[in-house]
Amino acid sequence: MSRKAALKLMPFNGQRNPEHEKEAPGKFQVTRHNWNWGYHEDYPLYPYSFEEALRLSPTWFSEHYNRYMLLTIVPEGEMLYKNNSQEFLLHGNNLLVIPQGQAFYFQTTHKVYYRKLSLFLLGTNLAAIAGTLGLNEMQMISLPDSKAFIEEMRRIDSLLIPSRPEDMPEMSGIVLKLLTKLSLLQRSQEDNSLILKMAQARLSSDFKPGLNIADIAAELRISPSSLLRLFKEKLNMSPRDYRIRCKIKHAKELLKSTSLSNKEISYRLGYCNQFHFSNEFTRSTGLSPNRYRKQQNIGADIP
Repeated sequence: MSRKAALKLMPFNGQRNPEHEKEAPGKFQVTRHNWNWGYHEDYPLYPYSFEEALRLSPTWFSEHYNRYMLLTIVPEGEMLYKNNSQEFLLHGNNLLVIPQGQAFYFQTTHKVYYRKLSLFLLGTNLAAIAGTLGLNEMQMISLPDSKAFIEEMRRIDSLLIPSRPEDMPEMSGIVLKLLTKLSLLQRSQEDNSLILKMAQARLSSDFKPGLNIADIAAELRISPSSLLRLFKEKLNMSPRDYRIRCKIKHAKELLKSTSLSNKEISYRLGYCNQFHFSNEFTRSTGLSPNRYRKQQNIGADIP
């Protein structure tokens, strides 16, 4: 049986935007395979559906109550997801977890094009399993290898097409394995977030000469290379560049709100001399410290 012949399209319960679909006929494609209704509805954990969507036109979608646990990846393009308090720009190796009962909304960005893969999960023990694994909140998790995860999703899809009861144990096993991997990644990323925050606090408050990345890494019990990689992944800059940014930000405040000389400011910020401070400030802002202070004073005099 061909993929097209086996296609079952089940509509979401949320609100679609029919105007977008009318304006872009043929510019979107959705393939969705569902588990046959009536089979294993009392199973503890199982994949109900797999969906792959390709769109070349703007769209949005709103769900007031998500019946499923939803795992979504956008390997091509990007999409913006929202709940009542958060926004998630989903793309690349990131995976979005949307738990049962969660209200959410998504829309295309200015890039419009995207390819999205989604796995819909159900089960009588799903809520308990998600809670135990720490996957009971809407969250984005960075995957080290999204291709491997997608291969597992497609394996489930291939088993959903025939919907044979004898394949349910394998599908449920794959789902549990995927959720466990996500839980481990989420916990690892939480630990990394704490390490990053502690490193940021140290770099933004301690401007003493001689402070180096190796010392901070040792304090946090992490290798210097791991700390560097963490800054690059999360902040797109090195720890050194982050520290310079913090110094320049503090220097701006001192230039704007105090009468301290450049020499005094450079001493406070841990520079070896005022010339080094002046050169770094100019390189970062495009203005010398004196020029920056003069501009701030002029602005303060304007009623």
